[in-house]
Amino acid sequence: MKRILVMIAAFVLTIAAGAQTLNVNVGNVTYKFPSSQTGDMTYSDGNTLTIINKEFSLDEIDGMTVDYTSVTDNTVEIGYNGSTATITVAGNVAQYLTITQEGAHISIAQSDDLAQEITYTLSDIVGVSAHLCSEQLRDFNDVTFQMLPKALGVAERAWNTTSPGDFNRFYSIIVEREMPVWQQNNYKFKKRY
Repeated sequence: MKRILVMIAAFVLTIAAGAQTLNVNVGNVTYKFPSSQTGDMTYSDGNTLTIINKEFSLDEIDGMTVDYTSVTDNTVEIGYNGSTATITVAGNVAQYLTITQEGAHISIAQSDDLAQEITYTLSDIVGVSAHLCSEQLRDFNDVTFQMLPKALGVAERAWNTTSPGDFNRFYSIIVEREMPVWQQNNYKFKKRY
């Protein structure tokens, strides 16, 4: 009797460990739906497939596969590869996201209905970026005033492979080479030093 119970327990653990995942590919976006959450999938009007309330037009689906990969709920993974990107979305949050992609440019809009937090993971990123934060930018002068000379500091960090770099040399290049060009073009900028 013990042997039968051990075999049943081992079988149940094998099934649990080998849970299947449905992968729906739409362009470079893969939606991963674990079998434990998927439940009923509905096919309606001859053109729409719905999985966990995420509607797919059959025209947009490039492929569907089933595998044994695990899915972490509430996650979006973005991997960059040169001028393109791949996006992997956990099935439990797929219905709340609208994803558009063109090359490596990705936009993800999140529905207000989503109650839980999503973890975004970025990988294989090459380069740097900087944000321009302001309450109001009325014209190009406002933009240049907010970003100069900060943008050069961001660029210097991207290109300089030594750390922390030679600040005095960098500053002299800005003052001697860049600021005269900005003044000649009537750019507004902050003279911070």
